[in-house]
Amino acid sequence: MAPMTATLQGLQTDATEASAPIRVCFEQGVVRIRFRQRVLDQVHIPMIQHALDQLMTHTDRADVLLDLEHVEYVPSTILGVVVAMHAKALTRGGCLRIANANLYIRDLFSITKLDTMFQMYPSAEEAIRVSNKRRAKPELDRALSPATLE
Repeated sequence: MAPMTATLQGLQTDATEASAPIRVCFEQGVVRIRFRQRVLDQVHIPMIQHALDQLMTHTDRADVLLDLEHVEYVPSTILGVVVAMHAKALTRGGCLRIANANLYIRDLFSITKLDTMFQMYPSAEEAIRVSNKRRAKPELDRALSPATLE
């Protein structure tokens, strides 16, 4: 796949600078999104939303992994962005998975009952492995259908 520097503003891909707040890489058929900030606050939400929208518009990959390894805090307002991203992935035959979420973030998803919508994994490697297995056997995916999200 060709570098997407012109369309993925604010993202680091193989062809962009290392100081970008979001790093995107393609691993084993999965779009892996890694955040560099420890705190994703209100200032980051529009940038994240734009970047994720661009990503879903300009790639044919449907399986997306949000790797929260370096993130310590997210505001609840980011949940709407994540739900919308998940819905887009589902309409393309994929899903959005979350890896490396700390206890605070897992509790946020649990309190809002979103832990029943998203597949959460202790590591990015495990999420990628399951994603690849799902592509081999689609019946293993427990993601909700887009109709359920309405």
